[in-house]
Amino acid sequence: MFGGLDISFYLCNMKKEIGKWFMDVAKYIATAVLLTQIFGGMADSVYIIVYALISVVLIFALGVSIIHSDDEDIKRRERNRNRKDKK
Repeated sequence: MFGGLDISFYLCNMKKEIGKWFMDVAKYIATAVLLTQIFGGMADSVYIIVYALISVVLIFALGVSIIHSDDEDIKRRERNRNRKDKK
């Protein structure tokens, strides 16, 4: 116990927040590129759109994978707690 909180619970919440942060960054990149295209501020727009699309997909996938792995960790901990409680 650490200050009344279970360390593993705290770290799981932190992983989930980091995953959400990556997903937010991906949305911000997509929004910035879209708004810049609408207001016509890009000269080499094809290259920038391709790079932005690749980075958005990679960052979004990283965020989703972190959140998914966090959910799996939570399920695994619950199964272990249930096994210990039954013994």
